Amino acid sequence: MVVRTLSGNVRAYDLAGRRGGEEFFFVISHVSGGTLIKMADKLRQLVRNSFVEQDGSIISVTITMGATMARPEDSIQSPVKRADELMYAGKASGRNCVTHDVQDLKEEN
Repeated sequence: MVVRTLSGNVRAYDLAGRRGGEEFFFVISHVSGGTLIKMADKLRQLVRNSFVEQDGSIISVTITMGATMARPEDSIQSPVKRADELMYAGKASGRNCVTHDVQDLKEEN
């Protein structure tokens, strides 16, 4: 349910994958910081509103996301590490949220 919801709601040229049992990652390109946060929150809400029915019971989940932008000094792993740390901070503060370190929250038109 989560994979279907997430992969069905990103652009065709964005990269999505599984990082672990319950961890996923996205590489969203060509967006401003504000648009990145808006996209992440939309995905969070779509997952929260998704459900499956099994044996008469409704099963639903929430997700916590960490979002960051690539920086000129980054290695391949440093944005992943930052996003992971932000996700764990979101889980510690109550879950079902997008935690980010984006400074420039302007959105594209």
